[in-house]
Amino acid sequence: NVSSVTKNGTGDYTVNFTNAMPDANYSCTIAVQFASSGGNGGSNFNAIISPDTAPTSSAIRFRSGVPNLGNFVDTAYFNVAIFR
Repeated sequence: NVSSVTKNGTGDYTVNFTNAMPDANYSCTIAVQFASSGGNGGSNFNAIISPDTAPTSSAIRFRSGVPNLGNFVDTAYFNVAIFR
């Protein structure tokens, strides 16, 4: 049910649904793998649902890196599962 993934910028992605959900009352799980960077192996990095863009029935936005510091990075893999 994914029509596309839009890259909004570094570490900032929107997953667009082919068929809209009935509403935004769904849950999701995120699994990411960061490439080793600066010797830390990505140990301080994480992935979150974008706090400034609410999920909608047609899309959900994610960010990766150190989002609370505004430090976004691209990931080697970004896996998302949506449950309704």
